Amino acid sequence: MAALERMERGRLSKQFVKGQKEGEPVTRGPYYVLQRRSGQQVLKERVPLERLPTVQADILRHEEFKKLADRYAQITEEMGRLQDAQPEIKKKDFDFQSDQLQETQAFLALAREQLRSGTAGSGAWIDQGLRIALHKDGCRLLEQLLQDPGLDIPGDESEPGEKCHPKRLKEVQTVLGTIRLNRSYFYRGAVGEELQGQGRFPLDDALGLINGYSPGMAKLMCRAGAMSSGYEAASADLKAYADLQVDGREIQRMINLKADSIETHARQCVPVQPVKPVDVLYVSVDGTGVPMVAEEVQGRAGKQEDGSSKTREAKLGCVFTQQTTDEEGRAMRDPDSTTYISSFACAKDFGPLIRAEALRRGMAFASIVVLLGDGAAWIWEIARTCFPFAVHIVDFFHACEHLSSLSEAIFGKGTQQAKEYRYRWQAYLEVDQVGALIAEAKGWLSQSMGEGKETLKEIGYFENNQSRMLYGTFRANGYFIGSGVVEAGCKTVIGQRVKQSGMLWSLSGADNVLAVRCALMNGDFESYWRQQGFFPAEMKKAA
Repeated sequence: MAALERMERGRLSKQFVKGQKEGEPVTRGPYYVLQRRSGQQVLKERVPLERLPTVQADILRHEEFKKLADRYAQITEEMGRLQDAQPEIKKKDFDFQSDQLQETQAFLALAREQLRSGTAGSGAWIDQGLRIALHKDGCRLLEQLLQDPGLDIPGDESEPGEKCHPKRLKEVQTVLGTIRLNRSYFYRGAVGEELQGQGRFPLDDALGLINGYSPGMAKLMCRAGAMSSGYEAASADLKAYADLQVDGREIQRMINLKADSIETHARQCVPVQPVKPVDVLYVSVDGTGVPMVAEEVQGRAGKQEDGSSKTREAKLGCVFTQQTTDEEGRAMRDPDSTTYISSFACAKDFGPLIRAEALRRGMAFASIVVLLGDGAAWIWEIARTCFPFAVHIVDFFHACEHLSSLSEAIFGKGTQQAKEYRYRWQAYLEVDQVGALIAEAKGWLSQSMGEGKETLKEIGYFENNQSRMLYGTFRANGYFIGSGVVEAGCKTVIGQRVKQSGMLWSLSGADNVLAVRCALMNGDFESYWRQQGFFPAEMKKAA
């Protein structure tokens, strides 16, 4: 039944209309009419030809649903007869089984009656109502399981010096809804030099509860909080998709609580994509400003008119691989090969992080390692210290932007000569003639054309990056020459989550949500929860 989508109640009839045209009898049609009963009335609706296949399919799904509902009822009756035929079942066990799906059974009876009487409407409420009923039954079953006196909970007995306080009530939020548990609390007073006593809830420990949430609920909260556009949006998503009511601030607290352990796991675990020898492994690095609360930017220089800053730079590194080129010799990124790592750390500390990610991804087995970035000095310091044997490439499109600045500094902004030299020098870049570009620019500078200070600055950019701008050679070798992957990552990984309108972050808050977001995008999120004992050993093997 869960596989059925939209349904339509009723039946189709084919009709013809007889009339006359120019004194001759004519028949128009066929016309298709959908008929369905609503109480004592029969409602009719003409179906346009373009909707006919859809309506026919919807009616067939409705008929299939009725058959499945009848079959479900039959199975339920047969199960009841089987239970009656087993008198040796204990009364307690029989009571437990007979009412375990009472909400579901009541809902199915209601749905079946309304379908038979023709009062079910469109049927859009059926699957949603069934889910609610199943969740209610699931909560009751879970409570019965966890409150079973015969359940053996590790550590659920007093140790020497402890006092037991039974039946301490706690509400626990699970993926099925809220359940209420009575647990034993064991407390031992302070001994010797201890400043305070120690207490424990064995059932809480066995279930792995996190601030009153089950691990499954915590997982959903972390996922929604990291992937939605904001914490309130995450709250709305959980309500819409899973009928779970969680305040956005609780989701934020859960992210902040779990982010460190998720990030540590992601940086140490085996990658989702198997490590194997590849032709080219790419490392690309960039940064983008994230809006911060006033305390986080106090005293920091920035780009505001008064020299202050409103943002802190989030650094993003990505690693991806390339095995082939297209028919024209252009590089092609391997599908699903990109992983990300983000941090607000300084360049000196960020370099080892992105190097560790490259090693985790198999840098040691790559034939060629390429580092891509724009002209920022901190990127090339990371390249020098952490990737000294890699091929270093300045993003071609950033280089072309500097060509525009150089030509305008020499010939004037918007002039025809500036435009001509911009494209002339771009042609130099494409054939490894950076030296000729620099020489020509210096020649115009010696003729005192343009702004000397700005021209020298732009010439210095090309001089400092000359060995990283051999684009003819790089293209001939089939390498990427653009850093579009990491620039897109700055928008999708960072911007879409922490740079929405009106957002202001603490440093730790932004760092935490980005760490969880990277783990999700890298495929390391699921393995973290498996490692935490989210699944029993048998389910881990199956997964």
